[in-house]
Amino acid sequence: KDAQDIDGTFVKTKLASFNTKEANLLHGKKYNDLSVVLNINVQTSDGDKQFLQQDKNSKSGYTNPYLKTLQTNIKLNYKDFSFTTMYLKNEDGQYYGALGALNDETVTKNDYFFSELKHDAKITQNLDITTRLYIDKYTFDNIYELAEDGNKMINGGTNQKNGLESFFSYKFTDNYNIIVGAMYEKHKQFDDTTIQNFDPVTFAALGSMTNYSGTQYSFPNINRKMWAGYINNLYDISENIRLTLGARYDNYNDFASNVSSKAGISWQINSNNIFKFMYGEGFRAPTFAELYNSNVVVTGNTNLKSEEVRSYETTLSTKVSQSLDTKVTLFNNDYSDLIVKSGNV
Repeated sequence: KDAQDIDGTFVKTKLASFNTKEANLLHGKKYNDLSVVLNINVQTSDGDKQFLQQDKNSKSGYTNPYLKTLQTNIKLNYKDFSFTTMYLKNEDGQYYGALGALNDETVTKNDYFFSELKHDAKITQNLDITTRLYIDKYTFDNIYELAEDGNKMINGGTNQKNGLESFFSYKFTDNYNIIVGAMYEKHKQFDDTTIQNFDPVTFAALGSMTNYSGTQYSFPNINRKMWAGYINNLYDISENIRLTLGARYDNYNDFASNVSSKAGISWQINSNNIFKFMYGEGFRAPTFAELYNSNVVVTGNTNLKSEEVRSYETTLSTKVSQSLDTKVTLFNNDYSDLIVKSGNV
């Protein structure tokens, strides 16, 4: 919601089953040219504890799926500038450990932070330019007890992405518009922590917690840079037919580059029926975890290729009556080099 839609301060609390407690603060106000939106949500819960007759190690007991969550959202708008920040802090127990065994020490903790500063500029009647600067950061600090009173691992690290994107939209004529943009991102993984009381190869007990941080059995500290350029064309062939054509080039300093394209056509058959056909190509480079992880929970593969997909979609939208709309969509996604978990990973 926008500040003018909220126009005040509201506090809500809620109680639910499993000793679940939730509180929410929402504030929205417009002060001359500055609009402010603040939303804070806190939740705790014991979770739905279940008694298992038998786990992977043939032991019985209760699960421990408790939850603690804090989420904060801030949105500021001042003339042509906007600033958005989201912070999420989460801690939870699990139904069972990483290898399917009941235990009382497995805890996952993670913090997520996203912040964006954006500027929208209208240069001329036909030319608009948007620029945004952003940070995307994820930190985790987990304890995995693989079996009750057995092997234990403390695992943590941080992934951060800093980016800059700018694009312009230019309206050549009433029926032709073009969007051209470029972006640059720097990814990094750092502050790895791997401490465990068992050998990472043989799983033999070590007798004490041993620090494997910075070794081949932990997350590597690594950087990645990427840049991309894209173009999108919107052309109204007639009053009821619109053609869309686009292309994008992505380049990674540690991975292959990629060119993808898209095309679509929209035909308003009459006032009640619209037909659309869309074709698109996409790809996804492997994450740091998929490439480099080396622990008992997830093991990466440095030989991975990027995922690629070709998508086809046809849609017919019909307004049957004033109160009834229908939409029928047929689609096909053709994936290649799909990245999936395998074996004991």
